[in-house]
Amino acid sequence: MIYFDNRRVLRTTNYYVQQLFAQNTGDAYVPSSITMEETQQEPVFSAVGIGSWNTAIEVAEVNVNGGRIDPSGWRIRSGDFHMSDAHYVQTDARAAPAMSLGREIFSGETITYTVRARKTGGAEGFLIRFGADKDGNGGYWWNVGGWGNTRHAIEQFIRGDRRSVVVDRPGSVRSGQWYDLKVEYSSNRIRCYIDGEQVFDYVTRPASISLSTTVERTTSEVIIKLVNPLLTPVETSIVLDGVNRVAPQAKQITLVGEKDAENTFEHPDLVVPVFSEIPVASEFTHTIPAMAVQCIRIGFAPLP
Repeated sequence: MIYFDNRRVLRTTNYYVQQLFAQNTGDAYVPSSITMEETQQEPVFSAVGIGSWNTAIEVAEVNVNGGRIDPSGWRIRSGDFHMSDAHYVQTDARAAPAMSLGREIFSGETITYTVRARKTGGAEGFLIRFGADKDGNGGYWWNVGGWGNTRHAIEQFIRGDRRSVVVDRPGSVRSGQWYDLKVEYSSNRIRCYIDGEQVFDYVTRPASISLSTTVERTTSEVIIKLVNPLLTPVETSIVLDGVNRVAPQAKQITLVGEKDAENTFEHPDLVVPVFSEIPVASEFTHTIPAMAVQCIRIGFAPLP
């Protein structure tokens, strides 16, 4: 949580989050609940790519949302990708992985990504990359014929190249056979198809607001901690039951930053606590910023 060299000390984002929670624990938990209104499906943003693991492949066609894509200008992250007879081929059967990623970011409620490809040699199958950001981070790949050509799986990128399998099943691919591979990617669902047959229908758990409420008796304060992992601000209505009156102003601490923002020695203050005061009442409206952790301390007098 803290990094240092012989001249500098760096407090990480995680350090500030832990500090906020540790310094605002309260004496006792207070029952609390969240009621969320139905909202429209959030759009997704995605770069796409193609790859393999210890396998040579040939790609005949790539489409996103029905439009033909030319992969010849994609960024080659690893492996030996090049055009050959109007097909995009990866010929290094020892690359683990080989990956080529598109430069364009596609967006929409659903992104449909299709690849027509065949295996030309090697141990496994295809890696269908989707959901990545402009730098090739995050998102998923669909591992077709992985683990020695014994399984299909959707793997989620957690941090850097670290991945976690979210769903898998037995499956394999044959050398020399053309396959039509399709991914339908939305904010709450991923569907994968091979030659029109559905292989996966994975429902993702959507991110949502988290709430923790405690009371500190020595200062007569209700402590509300809020986490908004969404990319958009959230309008809320906060209702305090069982209090006689509340102070007109509350202390607020906010940690907010861009997705995956990290403090570095070059930029040590990208995410730091911001202290402020806000007007409150026994019932008040409050906007939680996007990608934020907040603590609100509200003075109160209990009911007699």
